[in-house]
Amino acid sequence: MATDAHAPLEDARVPLEDATATVALPAAPRVNRWSLVGAGALSAGILPLYATTPDHRAHAVTLVVIVAAFAGTLAVIDVRTLRLPNRLVGPLAVVGLVQAIGLGILTGDATQALVPLGAAGITSLLYLGCCLAKWMGYGDVKYAGALALSIAIYAGWAAIYLLPIAFTIGAIQRIVEHFTGLGRTGGRAHGPAITLAGIGILLLFTGPV
Repeated sequence: MATDAHAPLEDARVPLEDATATVALPAAPRVNRWSLVGAGALSAGILPLYATTPDHRAHAVTLVVIVAAFAGTLAVIDVRTLRLPNRLVGPLAVVGLVQAIGLGILTGDATQALVPLGAAGITSLLYLGCCLAKWMGYGDVKYAGALALSIAIYAGWAAIYLLPIAFTIGAIQRIVEHFTGLGRTGGRAHGPAITLAGIGILLLFTGPV
Protein backbone atom coordinates (compact mmCIF):
# COMPACT_ATOMS: atom_id res chain seq x y z
CA MET A 1 0.00 0.00 0.00
CA ALA A 2 1.45 3.38 -1.02
CA THR A 3 1.97 6.16 1.48
CA ASP A 4 1.52 9.90 0.94
CA ALA A 5 4.95 11.53 0.95
CA HIS A 6 3.36 14.87 1.94
CA ALA A 7 1.42 13.52 4.92
CA PRO A 8 2.43 15.18 8.23
CA LEU A 9 4.50 12.98 10.48
CA GLU A 10 3.04 12.16 13.90
CA ASP A 11 6.34 12.62 15.69
CA ALA A 12 6.71 16.12 14.26
CA ARG A 13 3.66 17.39 16.11
CA VAL A 14 5.02 17.19 19.65
CA PRO A 15 3.05 19.33 22.13
CA LEU A 16 5.06 22.15 23.62
CA GLU A 17 3.31 22.46 26.97
CA ASP A 18 6.52 21.51 28.82
CA ALA A 19 8.40 24.38 27.21
CA THR A 20 6.68 26.88 29.48
CA ALA A 21 6.78 24.75 32.61
CA THR A 22 8.07 26.52 35.70
CA VAL A 23 11.41 25.26 36.92
CA ALA A 24 11.35 24.63 40.66
CA LEU A 25 14.29 26.21 42.44
CA PRO A 26 15.89 24.39 45.36
CA ALA A 27 14.56 25.55 48.70
CA ALA A 28 16.86 27.65 50.84
CA PRO A 29 18.33 25.77 53.81
CA ARG A 30 16.16 26.21 56.86
CA VAL A 31 17.27 26.74 60.41
CA ASN A 32 17.17 23.54 62.41
CA ARG A 33 15.30 24.25 65.63
CA TRP A 34 17.60 21.93 67.55
CA SER A 35 20.60 23.97 66.45
CA LEU A 36 18.87 27.03 67.91
CA VAL A 37 18.15 25.17 71.13
CA GLY A 38 21.76 24.01 71.30
CA ALA A 39 23.09 27.52 70.71
CA GLY A 40 20.77 28.87 73.38
CA ALA A 41 21.89 26.23 75.87
CA LEU A 42 25.55 26.91 75.08
CA SER A 43 25.07 30.64 75.54
CA ALA A 44 23.13 30.19 78.78
CA GLY A 45 25.81 27.83 80.05
CA ILE A 46 28.50 30.51 80.02
CA LEU A 47 26.42 33.13 81.84
CA PRO A 48 27.63 32.02 85.31
CA LEU A 49 31.20 32.81 84.20
CA TYR A 50 30.28 36.50 84.17
CA ALA A 51 30.43 36.69 87.96
CA THR A 52 33.54 34.57 88.50
CA THR A 53 35.97 37.51 88.27
CA PRO A 54 35.49 41.26 88.72
CA ASP A 55 36.64 41.97 85.16
CA HIS A 56 34.43 39.18 83.73
CA ARG A 57 37.54 37.78 82.05
CA ALA A 58 36.48 34.14 81.82
CA HIS A 59 33.12 35.07 80.37
CA ALA A 60 34.64 37.48 77.84
CA VAL A 61 37.22 34.97 76.59
CA THR A 62 34.63 32.22 76.24
CA LEU A 63 32.24 34.50 74.37
CA VAL A 64 35.01 35.61 72.00
CA VAL A 65 35.84 31.98 71.22
CA ILE A 66 32.20 31.08 70.52
CA VAL A 67 31.50 34.13 68.37
CA ALA A 68 34.79 33.74 66.49
CA ALA A 69 33.99 30.08 65.76
CA PHE A 70 30.61 30.94 64.23
CA ALA A 71 31.88 34.02 62.40
CA GLY A 72 35.00 32.34 61.05
CA THR A 73 33.01 29.40 59.72
CA LEU A 74 30.53 31.72 58.04
CA ALA A 75 33.33 33.74 56.43
CA VAL A 76 34.89 30.60 54.94
CA ILE A 77 31.54 29.38 53.62
CA ASP A 78 30.81 32.79 52.10
CA VAL A 79 34.14 32.83 50.27
CA ARG A 80 33.52 29.37 48.84
CA THR A 81 29.81 29.58 48.03
CA LEU A 82 28.80 33.28 48.24
CA ARG A 83 26.20 32.24 50.82
CA LEU A 84 25.73 32.89 54.52
CA PRO A 85 23.55 29.94 55.59
CA ASN A 86 20.71 30.52 58.03
CA ARG A 87 21.63 27.31 59.83
CA LEU A 88 24.66 29.16 61.25
CA VAL A 89 23.45 32.77 61.27
CA GLY A 90 20.39 31.78 63.32
CA PRO A 91 22.34 30.12 66.14
CA LEU A 92 24.79 33.05 66.23
CA ALA A 93 21.86 35.40 66.74
CA VAL A 94 20.52 33.16 69.51
CA VAL A 95 23.89 33.26 71.27
CA GLY A 96 23.78 37.05 71.34
CA LEU A 97 20.11 37.20 72.30
CA VAL A 98 20.51 34.82 75.24
CA GLN A 99 23.57 36.75 76.42
CA ALA A 100 21.78 40.09 76.24
CA ILE A 101 18.65 38.95 78.05
CA GLY A 102 20.54 36.73 80.49
CA LEU A 103 23.01 39.42 81.55
CA GLY A 104 20.17 41.91 81.86
CA ILE A 105 18.47 39.58 84.34
CA LEU A 106 21.70 38.53 86.06
CA THR A 107 22.89 42.08 86.69
CA GLY A 108 19.48 43.69 87.13
CA ASP A 109 20.52 46.28 84.53
CA ALA A 110 18.07 46.58 81.63
CA THR A 111 20.64 48.34 79.47
CA GLN A 112 22.60 45.09 79.32
CA ALA A 113 19.79 43.81 77.11
CA LEU A 114 18.51 46.99 75.47
CA VAL A 115 21.85 48.29 74.18
CA PRO A 116 22.82 45.10 72.28
CA LEU A 117 19.31 44.83 70.85
CA GLY A 118 19.37 48.48 69.81
CA ALA A 119 22.84 48.24 68.29
CA ALA A 120 21.87 45.12 66.35
CA GLY A 121 18.69 46.78 65.11
CA ILE A 122 20.49 49.90 63.89
CA THR A 123 23.23 47.84 62.24
CA SER A 124 20.64 45.70 60.48
CA LEU A 125 18.85 48.81 59.19
CA LEU A 126 22.10 50.28 57.87
CA TYR A 127 22.93 47.05 56.09
CA LEU A 128 19.38 46.80 54.78
CA GLY A 129 19.84 50.19 53.14
CA CYS A 130 23.00 48.91 51.46
CA CYS A 131 21.13 45.81 50.37
CA LEU A 132 18.30 47.83 48.84
CA ALA A 133 20.95 49.82 46.98
CA LYS A 134 22.11 46.44 45.60
CA TRP A 135 25.53 46.71 47.19
CA MET A 136 25.10 43.37 48.96
CA GLY A 137 22.56 40.64 49.66
CA TYR A 138 20.00 39.94 52.36
CA GLY A 139 22.29 37.27 53.80
CA ASP A 140 24.78 39.99 54.68
CA VAL A 141 22.02 41.94 56.43
CA LYS A 142 21.08 38.98 58.62
CA TYR A 143 24.66 38.10 59.38
CA ALA A 144 25.63 41.67 60.29
CA GLY A 145 22.65 41.95 62.64
CA ALA A 146 23.42 38.65 64.36
CA LEU A 147 27.11 39.48 64.74
CA ALA A 148 26.37 43.00 66.01
CA LEU A 149 24.04 41.55 68.65
CA SER A 150 26.79 39.24 69.90
CA ILE A 151 29.66 41.73 69.93
CA ALA A 152 27.51 44.46 71.51
CA ILE A 153 27.47 42.43 74.73
CA TYR A 154 30.84 44.05 75.44
CA ALA A 155 31.17 46.67 72.71
CA GLY A 156 27.80 48.32 73.39
CA TRP A 157 26.82 51.00 70.89
CA ALA A 158 30.26 50.73 69.28
CA ALA A 159 28.94 47.63 67.52
CA ILE A 160 27.30 50.05 65.07
CA TYR A 161 30.78 50.77 63.68
CA LEU A 162 30.64 47.29 62.17
CA LEU A 163 29.41 48.79 58.89
CA PRO A 164 32.06 51.49 58.26
CA ILE A 165 34.90 49.24 59.42
CA ALA A 166 33.73 46.36 57.24
CA PHE A 167 33.39 48.73 54.28
CA THR A 168 36.94 49.98 54.86
CA ILE A 169 38.26 46.42 54.95
CA GLY A 170 36.33 45.65 51.78
CA ALA A 171 37.75 48.73 50.05
CA ILE A 172 41.31 47.74 50.96
CA GLN A 173 40.60 44.25 49.65
CA ARG A 174 39.40 45.68 46.32
CA ILE A 175 42.50 47.87 45.98
CA VAL A 176 44.80 44.91 46.63
CA GLU A 177 42.87 42.75 44.17
CA HIS A 178 43.02 45.49 41.54
CA PHE A 179 46.79 45.84 41.65
CA THR A 180 47.55 42.15 42.10
CA GLY A 181 44.98 40.76 39.69
CA LEU A 182 43.85 38.25 42.31
CA GLY A 183 40.21 39.31 42.38
CA ARG A 184 37.50 36.76 41.66
CA THR A 185 35.02 37.10 38.83
CA GLY A 186 31.31 37.10 39.55
CA GLY A 187 29.87 37.90 42.97
CA ARG A 188 31.78 39.22 45.93
CA ALA A 189 31.79 37.76 49.44
CA HIS A 190 31.19 40.42 52.10
CA GLY A 191 31.22 37.91 54.96
CA PRO A 192 34.98 37.97 55.58
CA ALA A 193 35.07 41.77 55.91
CA ILE A 194 32.09 41.72 58.27
CA THR A 195 33.76 38.97 60.30
CA LEU A 196 37.09 40.80 60.60
CA ALA A 197 35.35 44.02 61.59
CA GLY A 198 33.14 42.32 64.17
CA ILE A 199 35.85 40.26 65.83
CA GLY A 200 38.16 43.27 65.80
CA ILE A 201 35.58 45.38 67.64
CA LEU A 202 34.91 42.60 70.14
CA LEU A 203 38.62 42.15 70.89
CA LEU A 204 39.03 45.90 71.30
CA PHE A 205 36.53 45.89 74.16
CA THR A 206 37.49 42.58 75.75
CA GLY A 207 41.26 42.98 75.56
CA PRO A 208 43.75 40.47 74.11
CA VAL A 209 42.65 36.88 74.58
